[in-house]
Amino acid sequence: MQWHQVARKQAQFVERQIERGALGLAILIGRLYTGIGGQQFGRIRQRCRQLLQMIGKEPVVIVQEEQVGAVCRGERRVGGATAMQGSVGGQQAQRMRAAGCWHVRMPGQRRHDQNFDPGVTLPRGAAHTAEYFRHRSDGGSTIDHLKRCGKMAEMQKMPMVPRPLAFVVCASDPEVLQQRLLASECLKSRRYRLAVHFDSPSAARAFNEEMDHSSGEGWLVWVHQDVFLPDGWDRRFLAALAQAERVIPKLAVVGVYGIDLQGRRAGHVLDRGRILREPQALPCEAASLDEVLVAVRTDSRLILDPALRYHFYATDLVLAARQGGWAAAVVDCCCEHWSDTPTSGPVTREFADRLIADARIFETKWRHHLPLATPCFHISKPGDVERFVQAHFPVAPDARLPDVHLAGPSKGISCTGGPEALHQE
Repeated sequence: MQWHQVARKQAQFVERQIERGALGLAILIGRLYTGIGGQQFGRIRQRCRQLLQMIGKEPVVIVQEEQVGAVCRGERRVGGATAMQGSVGGQQAQRMRAAGCWHVRMPGQRRHDQNFDPGVTLPRGAAHTAEYFRHRSDGGSTIDHLKRCGKMAEMQKMPMVPRPLAFVVCASDPEVLQQRLLASECLKSRRYRLAVHFDSPSAARAFNEEMDHSSGEGWLVWVHQDVFLPDGWDRRFLAALAQAERVIPKLAVVGVYGIDLQGRRAGHVLDRGRILREPQALPCEAASLDEVLVAVRTDSRLILDPALRYHFYATDLVLAARQGGWAAAVVDCCCEHWSDTPTSGPVTREFADRLIADARIFETKWRHHLPLATPCFHISKPGDVERFVQAHFPVAPDARLPDVHLAGPSKGISCTGGPEALHQE
């Protein structure tokens, strides 16, 4: 899909949310501007400007650019928006994050790029927004602007409230994100910081960036865009964490579905409308976790392996944690997973190639720990995953798969599939 087509689709999505009167999310992605020139660029830029100017009643706008510098400065902030930290730095940035700021990062964005204007918490009102645009176009700094508008003193008074959780998600479909994850009460309430990474090249890119810049939260929760967290989920999860920490020393990685140390399935999830509740008592130590939702203790500084792009990263994380003296666990805290990724049948060549490529890396890295089980596969020797995929997932032309989305960093072969899930003996 061409960039201008993506930009048009993105603008239409924002417009629909405005028309519905239920806008909790507006997305302006600078990457859409890359490679768009001339009159077409001007039309798209003007349309996004108009859409953003319509937003006044909602406090949250998610905005991010990718290496487009001053081109998008006039469009990136609206009154009432809370946005991401940048060179504001130090305690100011921490206060912004502690205040529950939402933000989006795009792949390739350089955090300290001199052309990157960090987000700030601005008062609501179109007049102030217009003044901010003019100020930024004159090259003034964000700190100068905060002082001029009297917001610096107000920001410095913001309490540094410790938050037990922060969330990170890779997103490829704004509507799925809006309908599922962002409909979760604990995120709609903005009690926790949420980082949304659109079209990230890997899970590791998004997760490691957030782990590197965690701001006092106890746990960083990786979650898929097509997951819904029921009302009260955060309270139940924190209680489950506390219970697990009492019985499992040095706990650093936690999931809601996985494989225990005896190779048995463990966990409790609603997968595509079907309850999966394994008989194994919870919490239990885990040898492998499903990627659908994984929480990592931030002071462990554990990160995902950048070599793994889309698959096996959760099990790899568990193995790396255990190798480093940490423990992993499955806890009882049901969430809903509404994946549209196929569990069997024809897949695209790109899907199969990505899965096999990650499998080769994973199998080679942990060959001395084989055999081992994941929620999807039992791997006895290198090459098992490739042989299984070739036997059970025939490659079909893209034209025959109009409704199948390619696996991305928030998708893959569904692992939360119960006893009937993919299994290579």
